[in-house]
Amino acid sequence: MSRQPNSQAQQNAHAFIRQKILDGDYAGGSWLKPQEIADELKVSRMPVREALRGLEVEGLVTIRPNRGAVVTELAVTDVDDLFEIRANLEVLTARSAAQFLNRQAIAEIDRLRLAMDGARSDSKEWLKAHNTFHDFISNLSGRKRLLLEIDRARALIQPYIRMYIDVYGTPELPAYEHSELVTAFLSKDPGTIEQSFRSHVMETRDRVLKFLKQHYEYRASLAPKKKRLLAA
Repeated sequence: MSRQPNSQAQQNAHAFIRQKILDGDYAGGSWLKPQEIADELKVSRMPVREALRGLEVEGLVTIRPNRGAVVTELAVTDVDDLFEIRANLEVLTARSAAQFLNRQAIAEIDRLRLAMDGARSDSKEWLKAHNTFHDFISNLSGRKRLLLEIDRARALIQPYIRMYIDVYGTPELPAYEHSELVTAFLSKDPGTIEQSFRSHVMETRDRVLKFLKQHYEYRASLAPKKKRLLAA
């Protein structure tokens, strides 16, 4: 078996596991098996273990002493808080980014919006296009610390957005909302931008939280003897 240098192997393992979690392939509450992951990546278990520690710092994985690593499953209140954080951060970056609008940026924003609308039949591609659209606007701000925190919050939220989309599909997240975002952004008016971006994130939050509460309650009803902490 060919072995990669540990640093590169660890980075690859980190990226691989992280994406699996974001895509919902490793569901919340599921145990992660380092040996199976190592075999799939053709690396030793050491870089996989190091990758899991890094993902624990990000909040995506929980390491339980003497038991192993499990994909973190967030309570409804935690997901609510993360949407609030994301809304505040995206408002800040969007207001800053509006200062740097030019013809090229406007054309790219419109192209990304159309690409997102064109991917609505494929939830995985739509979510990727959706993230690219929002990333482009945020990245225009050049505010690196805020961008890192947005990525962190979004990574923790994304598995739950994906769960929602897998049940209801992308049409439940209306296309017109993103057209309104673009209109607000192009206005360069701080108040208009704040209202539009905050409303967009919080409306998504309301849909996802409603679904998540129902999901946790239904699951708890199948195992009534278990504690129902996640539905609190």
